[in-house]
Amino acid sequence: GGMEHQTMTTIGVPNTYVIAHEMAHQWFGDNVTYKTWGDVWLSEGFATFSEQLFLNHFWSAAASKQQRQNYLNIALGKPCGMVYVNDTTTSDSLFATATVYAKAQAVVRMLQYIAPSDSAFFQVLRTYQANFALGHASTADLKSLAQTIYGFNLDTFFNQWIYGRGYPVYNMSWHQVGTIVYVKLVQTHSCNSYTTHFSTPLQLQLHGATADTFIKVYNSLDTQTFAFEWAPTMTNVYLNTDIWTLLKLNNPVLMDPTLGTGLLQKENIKIYPNPTRNYWQIDDLQEGICLKLVDINGSIVWEGKSSMGSTIIPGQRLAAGNYFLTVSGNAGQVKLVRW
Repeated sequence: GGMEHQTMTTIGVPNTYVIAHEMAHQWFGDNVTYKTWGDVWLSEGFATFSEQLFLNHFWSAAASKQQRQNYLNIALGKPCGMVYVNDTTTSDSLFATATVYAKAQAVVRMLQYIAPSDSAFFQVLRTYQANFALGHASTADLKSLAQTIYGFNLDTFFNQWIYGRGYPVYNMSWHQVGTIVYVKLVQTHSCNSYTTHFSTPLQLQLHGATADTFIKVYNSLDTQTFAFEWAPTMTNVYLNTDIWTLLKLNNPVLMDPTLGTGLLQKENIKIYPNPTRNYWQIDDLQEGICLKLVDINGSIVWEGKSSMGSTIIPGQRLAAGNYFLTVSGNAGQVKLVRW
């Protein structure tokens, strides 16, 4: 193990990643100290996360990924674990490996995954160090800084990953019909007492003998089916290949021939104008179908039901950018653009 002191680090093992971890404390821990014991993840989570940055840079991407996998396994061992420390009376809970180190570093990794860009994520880290140098910072301080730089609200992210318990557990199935691939995800929870849905981006890898494609999707519902245009013959789908997200996948992943049958086909839904400045119009939907418009973070910005004939989705109050329309019973989401 290692112990970090101001300006000096004591290390009892010669592992280079431990040295990297303790060195990172010169920033996360020393330069900026956490405000309360409950915020200890701001030190340990970031120092543990920095190990994979070091391994990736000096060793290999494979070594970095192996480190993430090891920590993921440790975090999954605490199905009701919480990153924020409520019980600050014992060092066991303050420095709990599964949560304060393993789960917390996974949360930092997810904070990078939801960032509008890698540079925005590292800007958060640099600004955090600059703003709170030689002082104290809390989880709320980091959150408000990240919100400013990312440009969107992070209540859901922090509530489910820092103050919430456990992690999402998935069952996954897929089917390919012609050049359309359907992937169905069913989310349950690792902790029975915490049943809030985890809204999270996920990485899917579509796999075929001749091709692999990585797709980032946003899981906003407990049962959600995504549809993709993908011509190669598919043999499997993998979830979280590069370990961006804290989750458990139940095996086996099943090929389900019922997926994609009897659903409204995405290409049959006519939506115009797209891009738009004021509104989108949908024609020829049957009446009473649930419609939900979400932004790129999965936040619902409008919902309603289809009318007879034409349905209008208002867009004039929305910020410019990409939105996704979920049509109940339809495979996947339709991308809409407000310019």
